[in-house]
Order: sequence, then structure tokens, then C-alpha cells
Amino acid sequence: SAYAPFRDTSGRLVGVVGIDMWVRDLNDRLARLRNIALTALAGLMFLSTLTGLGVFRLRTAAAVAEARDRQAVADLAAARDAAEQSSRAKSTFLAMMSHELRTPLNAIIGYGELMQEDLVARGDADMASDVGRMLTASRHLTAIIGDILDYSKLEAGRVALISTAVAPSALLVELVELMKPG
Repeated sequence: SAYAPFRDTSGRLVGVVGIDMWVRDLNDRLARLRNIALTALAGLMFLSTLTGLGVFRLRTAAAVAEARDRQAVADLAAARDAAEQSSRAKSTFLAMMSHELRTPLNAIIGYGELMQEDLVARGDADMASDVGRMLTASRHLTAIIGDILDYSKLEAGRVALISTAVAPSALLVELVELMKPG
């Protein structure tokens, strides 16, 4: 610090003028402020880098999720296509098997009806009854095959269901006849 007397124009001492080391203090304070500002700037740059990394990671995660979604959609589409192809193969199989099963069954039913007429004409009631059970079983099997085909048509949306009344007693009588031993 430096001090000097301050005198008026007549030379009388009016005061003391001092230059304190406030300039040095000011420089020190400016240096501290500069260090604080640099530290703050470094911190902001660090936070900016972290934010940038966070955004990068979020974008990367979003891209990965989007890729997974695209793969899942592709997998689902492939599964749907495979299921549709399987359904078409099933329908083709059922149509072919229906024909392959119905043709011999109709022949058996036709031949059985001829045998039954012949047995009734000869008076062999026991044998005619056995043939009658064979005919009932054959017709039942034909109905089952028809039901399977109808079910596949329902599944494909080509047939509408129609509700009808059923007599349970008639079904039970037919079932008992079907299950009777020879």
C-alpha cells in the first residue's frame, strides 16, 4: 500500500490518499472468478458430454428396440403365413380324405343294404340284424366324416351354423344299437 498526503491549493493537509493493493486484490479476484468460470465451463462441457452420451444411448436403445419390433413383426408375419399354409394343407387333406373314405363307405353301405334285403328275403332275421348294425355303424362313420368336413368349412368361414332341435332319446337309441355286441 502507498499513501500520500492530499493538500489543497494553499498547501494545507486535507487528507491522505492511499492506493491500497486493491488492484492486486482485484487481479486476484478476477483470477479466482476466471478459475470459477473455467471450472463451471468445464462442468458444463462435462454435463453436455454426459447429456450427449445419454441422448446417444437413448437413440441407440430406440434403434435397437425398433429393430426388435421390426424383427417381431417379421416373425409374426412368417408365423401367420406358415399357419395359413398349414390351414390350406389341412383343408386339402380333409377334402381328399373325405373322398377317399366316403367312396368305400358308400360301397359298404350299398352292399350291406343288398345283403340285408337278401337276408330278410331268406328269413334269416339274426344275420339281417347284424348287417343292420353294420349299416348303422357305416352311416355313423359317414356322418362323422361329414361333420369333420363341415367343421373345417366352418373354420374357413364357408358355412353358417344353423341351430336345430335334437331328440336326445333318438340319439341314445341309435347309440345303444351301435354299441350292441354282435
